Amino acid sequence: MIGFESTAHTADRMRRIRPRSATLRLLEAAGIERTDAHGRSVDIHALRHTTATRLARSVAPLAITQRVLGHSDPKLTARVYTHLGGGIGTPSG
Repeated sequence: MIGFESTAHTADRMRRIRPRSATLRLLEAAGIERTDAHGRSVDIHALRHTTATRLARSVAPLAITQRVLGHSDPKLTARVYTHLGGGIGTPSG
């Protein structure tokens, strides 16, 4: 399991690069098609939602999730991802 501090540190580094172009390069390098046979696309928003979902299911503290997602206010994180349950939306996680 990835430690929360290292995950947050990775998020800080990711802010310095262009997420969309980096995502496209990584998909290409991994041989992952951007659009599947059903017309569903992989994009940065889908990856952010997946990240939030995984953090919620691992009962990550709200402050860590906020930082990883780059939100300036934990209330935004709690409001947007509150439907995920788990650690999202609770101050102590």
